[in-house]
Amino acid sequence: MTGEHILVQYAVLHPGDHNVICGLNFYVDRQHFSSMEEKLRASFERGELAEAIRTLDSIFGENIFSIQHLFRDDQRRVVDKVLSTALETAESSYREVYEANYTILNFLEHLHIPAPEYLRRAAAYVVGTDLKRLFGSRHMDLERLQQLMAEAGKWSLDLHQDELGFLAANWINQRMLAIKDAPKHTAEIRQLSETLEHLMGLRLGLHHWKAQNVCFALGKEYFPEMRIAAEKGDANAAAWVEHFRHLAALLQVALE
Repeated sequence: MTGEHILVQYAVLHPGDHNVICGLNFYVDRQHFSSMEEKLRASFERGELAEAIRTLDSIFGENIFSIQHLFRDDQRRVVDKVLSTALETAESSYREVYEANYTILNFLEHLHIPAPEYLRRAAAYVVGTDLKRLFGSRHMDLERLQQLMAEAGKWSLDLHQDELGFLAANWINQRMLAIKDAPKHTAEIRQLSETLEHLMGLRLGLHHWKAQNVCFALGKEYFPEMRIAAEKGDANAAAWVEHFRHLAALLQVALE
C-alpha cells in the first residue's frame, strides 16, 4: 500500500435497465467541472439522450466505461442495485397473482387437480422470497416458517432448494455462533432446535458442518458440568441439558 493518490472527475449516465455509462478523467479545476456538468445536465433534462451520450464521449474520449469493465463482485453489486426496482415490481406482480388466487389454489389441491403452471410459479416465487427473508433475520418467526413450509409442501412448489439450503445453513451456523457466545442461554438453543425440526420437511440438503463443529466443542466443554448440575436438582441446568441434547441429535452430533 502506498500513499499515492490522484484527483479525478467522473459522470455517470443511466439511460435505463442495465445500461450504465461512465466517463472518467483527471480533474482540472472547478470551472472545467462545472462546464461539463452543465452540458450533460442540459441535454439530459431536455430528454435528448443521444446528445447526452455524444457529450459524454466528447468530454471523456476513450475513458468511457460500462458495467462490463468492473470486477465480477462489483458487477454483481451494481447490477443488483440497478435491477432492484424491476425486481420489486416483479415481486409485487407475483404476490398480487398469488394472493388473488390463494383460495383457488387450495380448492384445486382439495380436488387433487394440478394448478396451472403460472399459478404454481407465482406461488413458488412468493413463498421462496418470504423464506429467504426469514433466513435473513436474526430471530426466526417459527409460526411463519411453519406456514410457508406447509404451503410449499401442499402445492409441491419448486423452491430452488440449493439456494434456500445455502441460506438456511448460513442462518443455522450464525445462530450456533451466537450460542457459542452465550452457551448457557437456553432460549437460543431451543429456538434453533425448533427451527431445525421445521426445516427437515424441506429436504434442503443442509451443509451446516460449522454448526456441527461448534455444537461438538460446546458439548465437550459444557455438557458434563450441566448434566451434573441437573442431576443435583438444578432446574435451569436440567432444561439446558434437555434442549442441548435435542439440538445435538438434530445436528447429528454425538455427546456421549
